Amino acid sequence: DAVLLQDFLPGREYAVDTVSKNGQHKTAAIWNYEKISTTTTSDDVDDGAPQNQPFVYSCSRLVSGDDPRHPAEKIVFYVESVLDALGVKWGMAHTEVKVAPDGTIRLIEVNVRQHNANFAPMCQACVGYNALDLCLSAYLHDDDGDMEDEFGMAPRVPILRFAGNEVSLICFVEGTVTAVNHLDEIEDMESVVGMEVHPNFEIGCGVQKTIDIRTDAGFIHLIHEDEEVLERDYHRICVLMQTMFEV
Repeated sequence: DAVLLQDFLPGREYAVDTVSKNGQHKTAAIWNYEKISTTTTSDDVDDGAPQNQPFVYSCSRLVSGDDPRHPAEKIVFYVESVLDALGVKWGMAHTEVKVAPDGTIRLIEVNVRQHNANFAPMCQACVGYNALDLCLSAYLHDDDGDMEDEFGMAPRVPILRFAGNEVSLICFVEGTVTAVNHLDEIEDMESVVGMEVHPNFEIGCGVQKTIDIRTDAGFIHLIHEDEEVLERDYHRICVLMQTMFEV
């Protein structure tokens, strides 16, 4: 018999997508995760903290390096030090950290792979480049080549051109889907540029409540030059998701 104990890390959670070229690192995107519980009730709360409840992704917001609400540069420098310590010299990496209320950064995980999402179109629009193109440039560009040196031209810390947010569609019900609501209203929102409801959440499918990233019901991409417009749409979507699926 054995017991595994793990620290609870308070604070904001971030993901950093990097590309490395011979030990030089460039950050292609910084994301701030927002999570909620789909099952917490008043009976599940003890001293203000939900007990034994799953938390699921609500959204992943792109973070600009010049946004004073986020310690972007500090996060990037920390992630670079982690990559150096692990000997990561080439290719893409996806690193997740938490920033505690006192500013301390704690490492969650390092994945020497691309971000597990359809990130390229949003990053291209909001940042001006993306990790896939930077990785190709890192491997294929040389001084005598014809390929543009996107890696060399990219800044160490990305600055956003537009606000961007990938919303995770959450299912709050269990049973056989009889209706999928609110799709027209969502598609007409100013900041919505793309949406997908996964096929296994269509009418007639048996569904369960979302409990992790693998049981998401789909996603919505939000992009807008005005962050207030994007946040208005995001919060409205959060309300609509609670009654999106009827069973």
